[in-house]
Amino acid sequence: MISFKPPVDGLAPNHYIEITKDPGGADGRRFAQPQRLLICLENDAQSFSKIGDSKEEKVIAAAIKCNRGVEAYYLKYKKDKLKEALKLLPEEQFTQIIIDKPTQANVNTLTGELDNRWKSDSQIDGHLFVVTTAKEKLNLDSIHATVINKEGSPEQENLIWAAAIASLNALHATEPSRPYSTLKVDGINSNFRSTLAERENLLKDGISTYKTNIQKNVFIDRLITTSKDPEYRSLEVKQTLSAVRYDLKNYFENRFKRHMLVKDNHPYGGAVLSPKSIKSLLVSRYRFWQSQNLVQDDGQVTQRIKVEVSAKNPTKVDVFLPLITMGQLLQTQTQIAFKV
Repeated sequence: MISFKPPVDGLAPNHYIEITKDPGGADGRRFAQPQRLLICLENDAQSFSKIGDSKEEKVIAAAIKCNRGVEAYYLKYKKDKLKEALKLLPEEQFTQIIIDKPTQANVNTLTGELDNRWKSDSQIDGHLFVVTTAKEKLNLDSIHATVINKEGSPEQENLIWAAAIASLNALHATEPSRPYSTLKVDGINSNFRSTLAERENLLKDGISTYKTNIQKNVFIDRLITTSKDPEYRSLEVKQTLSAVRYDLKNYFENRFKRHMLVKDNHPYGGAVLSPKSIKSLLVSRYRFWQSQNLVQDDGQVTQRIKVEVSAKNPTKVDVFLPLITMGQLLQTQTQIAFKV
């Protein structure tokens, strides 16, 4: 299992991963986290299905405008029965989720489900994108939710906006450390104009922001989570952690099939692993993540990696792996000097 732990050993603000995974199964040689969009729609009958020809084609059309290769699924739920409908979902990762009726109760149900999927015994986390109006207030404190206030676009439904933004995120979350700022959201428009101060106030309230131009095109300004923890406020950071964990899990499952485990560092032949050899493999993987622009190194990361065989369970390896995520260039402050 791979879980996220709060900062320790004075290394804030970075977050850490703990591995207790019994390996076996997948090809983890390269980084490639699949992106799947889940569209939750209130309906008379509960069902889960892949997107096809249906009355909801406007929603999928909005998603396709931003991401022609989007892999999308429907989850249809009865009124006030979303929790029961979520039980129909397969044990697969849905990286972006939207819902047609983002009531406080429905949003709480989804973020609760995503909390469970984020845990180390699941590791199939996702992210909820909610589009509301300024009058619709949601009380949220979740690393798994992003809220956008739709203004200046009365002719377009909130769900259309949510589909477009979530689909755009699915397209670019394969490079999660790169800022989502300035991305154009095709297919939606708004005549709403905001100042920097107004956008800053929205961000302080946990609301993501966008910009528009004279043609009423919509561009992402900032996508943030609703978490009050500043380390999890950046959606880029949260999705980078998800991507690294996905890759690390698959890497362990691929590399450590049917291996023996020893505590000493004797140079055994064959499929034998020791804490020292596992640490060497983890250092190599960390360098790979650096090459993929997922993490950075302050020069001390490899020294802080700790690997040991569990004192209570000789079949389990405990790993302490510090990550330093990439920063995002979002603003500059320049003082210009001149002389006449």
